[in-house]
Amino acid sequence: MTGCWDINYQTYIDFYQVAVSNLFDRLRWLSVAFYVDMCKQIFDERFDEAFVYAAAERVNRVFGGLEPRVNNTINIHGIIDPWHALGVFNTDLSETSPTHTVPRASHCFDMQRWLPTDTIRMTNAQQAARRLVAMWLNS
Repeated sequence: MTGCWDINYQTYIDFYQVAVSNLFDRLRWLSVAFYVDMCKQIFDERFDEAFVYAAAERVNRVFGGLEPRVNNTINIHGIIDPWHALGVFNTDLSETSPTHTVPRASHCFDMQRWLPTDTIRMTNAQQAARRLVAMWLNS
């Protein structure tokens, strides 16, 4: 299963958690080169840096990068989610594609049931998303 995730991660998402050397000297090995080498070891030597960058460019071209042209899409991000930087988190894409960026929220917080520990901003984002989807379904 890890291999399947790795291929998706390496060729479609192209997001690497790297360590800035002056802040994390003990993690200097955590670099793009490390992940490219991992791809080559797991899959094939063809998964080199040029392949990975070409794959990222292809995905950005197909899906619009940080400016996708979409309708009826809700972008909900928790600000403490390290993945939030990969999506549109600071602007609405269109009138029918709003963006909600929520402080003190983590990855996929909006996919779970409401909890007593949820902040007001978390609850508001979840309720807004449910209302919008209900509107789409009723029209």
